[in-house]
Amino acid sequence: MVQIFSGTLPEAPLSRTDIDKLSYATMRAKIGRGPRGLLALGRYDGQNLQWFSKDGALFVTHGGRVLQTAGLPENLRGTQWENTDPVQDGLQKLTGPTDFIRWIDTDFENRYQMLVASRFELVRHEKIEILGREYVTIFGTEICRAPDIGWNFTNRYWIDEKTGFVWKSRQYIARSFGPLEFEVLKPASRPPETT
Repeated sequence: MVQIFSGTLPEAPLSRTDIDKLSYATMRAKIGRGPRGLLALGRYDGQNLQWFSKDGALFVTHGGRVLQTAGLPENLRGTQWENTDPVQDGLQKLTGPTDFIRWIDTDFENRYQMLVASRFELVRHEKIEILGREYVTIFGTEICRAPDIGWNFTNRYWIDEKTGFVWKSRQYIARSFGPLEFEVLKPASRPPETT
């Protein structure tokens, strides 16, 4: 369950054994300073993954980037880009600072096609631990600005150094609350091809 704006509720205890017993992909998430809750993969929509929380929030991701949300006080309604998104293409492939432009639709003042210009940089190799497992990652930042509303923020990614898989991220989707922080507990596997 993802608790919004509630730092007073304790986090539900969770173990690696609990996660390994589940038959579906899971992520742990928190918003701002709130407690962490569990998200379950509910549906594939092409390459987009739809993650659901117990309290009805929805997060749509693609390659580790949050594209859309529902059930939050302020939501990201959509994301578009022209060139390949470095997050989806594999941040580990970057050879230097890389600029990227996308457009987002948000609940904030019902803004559509709001420009977000960003610059990606890989910072360092870093070992992280997620629920008892260690991963060797590359830590990278995405320094963003949305000039239409004077909003500057930095997204952070911890990616597998070989595959580019995003194990952990901290991404902003709204001005009104802190970043969404995700940790992948059990990665999604592709569903069987239908014939």
